[in-house]
Parts: sequence; C-alpha cells; structure tokens
Amino acid sequence: MRYIGYGIFIFGISIGSLFAARPQINWIHLIGCVTLSLVGVILIRYGSTTDIHRGRGKEEHFDIKERFSSILNAVEDLWNQWDRLSIDQRKDRIEHILGQIATFADKRSEIVSKIGHRRFSELFVPRAQGERNLNRTWSSLVDGNEKEAKDSLSSVIAVWKRSLNLN
Repeated sequence: MRYIGYGIFIFGISIGSLFAARPQINWIHLIGCVTLSLVGVILIRYGSTTDIHRGRGKEEHFDIKERFSSILNAVEDLWNQWDRLSIDQRKDRIEHILGQIATFADKRSEIVSKIGHRRFSELFVPRAQGERNLNRTWSSLVDGNEKEAKDSLSSVIAVWKRSLNLN
C-alpha cells in the first residue's frame, strides 16, 4: 500500500509541476494533481501504520521489560567495572548503551500501539530521565570530571531500577 502511495504521490507532483509551469495555468488539472498527491500521502501514511501493526520490517516480538533489563544490566556492568576501564573504554560502553536505547525510539509506534499512550508515558518518562543522565555521564567523562560522571551513572541505575518496578 505504501509503495502505491509513493507512486501516486510522485505522479501527482510531477504532473502538477508540468501544469503549474505552463504559461496558462489550468486550475482544474492542477487541483486534480494536488488532490492526487494528497491521496498518495494518505496511502503512504496508511501503509506505514498497517506495516507497524502487522509487524512488517520489524521484529515480531519486542519485549519491553526484557530489552530494558538487558540495557540496565549493561549499565550495571559498566558501574561494576568503572575503576578498571579507561576513559575511552567507558565512553565506548556508554555510546553502545545509548545505541541500544535508540531501539526504543525506533519502536515507539509499535510500543504505543501495544500499551497505549498513557502507559507509554508512565514507563518512558523515567527511562528518558535515565537516558539524559547517561548522556550527562558521557559529557562529564569528556570534560574530565570523573566524580560527576560516576554520580550521574549511579543516578541512571537508581532511576531505571525504579522504572523496572513499574512494569
């Protein structure tokens, strides 16, 4: 459905551009092309939402608690190995964890369709707070402030552990 929408959209825009470029604009044809383009956009949007609901191009199973627990385990592992790692290794680990967190942003529509907006906000506000603190940890490492980095990382763990109890 999405690809048909793309085709209709491109066709409508292309033909509409040709009609708009003529010295004598035929408004009926131009409005028809704009309408055709809008139909294409609607089909693109409809196809995208049905793909999300059907799981096309997505993992069939996205367990929020399981995925988040593994991310929390990675943060706790970083905390436990903090003194043994160099600053560059710490930053690399944090960047890897932030990449794992990005999967939640990619799956937002799918998660909201499963649990609803209210439950999504209840679960993800503390997780967003933890992500900000994780970014703060990375920034503190870059600035050379190890005490602030470690404090921010402990805050991440505390906030996320509370967040897991909400599930």
